[in-house]
Amino acid sequence: MFGFKETDVNIYLVDDDVLLLKILDNKFKKTTQYNVLPFRSGEDFLHYYISNQVKKNQIQIVILDYNLSTSDNNSKDGLEILKYIKEISQDVHVIILSGFVSQAVSDKMKKLGAEVCIKKNENSYIRIQNTIKWIISERVIKEKKKQSRLTLAIFLTVLFIIVIIGVLNFLKILSFSS
Repeated sequence: MFGFKETDVNIYLVDDDVLLLKILDNKFKKTTQYNVLPFRSGEDFLHYYISNQVKKNQIQIVILDYNLSTSDNNSKDGLEILKYIKEISQDVHVIILSGFVSQAVSDKMKKLGAEVCIKKNENSYIRIQNTIKWIISERVIKEKKKQSRLTLAIFLTVLFIIVIIGVLNFLKILSFSS
């Protein structure tokens, strides 16, 4: 992977379903080297994310349950948490995970900045993994483009200097021969 290792990827699992959190956490830890952190509420995640510095070169991915519910009636649902996440940083990638995903909900979440909405079922982990790989590959392409533009700028600058030196040398030769 160009410029990124699996250890450069932070996965935040945000779901009120303790069993699902354990299953996803175990699957990620057995099959990847991602930094995985589970949270049982959106508020716990937001508190952690706001109070911890994130390294610039790391990829941040939140796997967020749409229907978050806890014993606290004032807790925020996935939609509200998504809005807060995107206010904090547009660079955070959010994957919505839900037991029920209608097209209207999916469209609304994508409009707010979610990468994709995935229905909770036996194929969820595979779809999550594929989405994460896509997010990483997009980031790699973006970094390659940035590096290519820098390389091109350096090349053109050096070429310009060489041409200027050549022109100056040519003018010196002309002035000596006159």
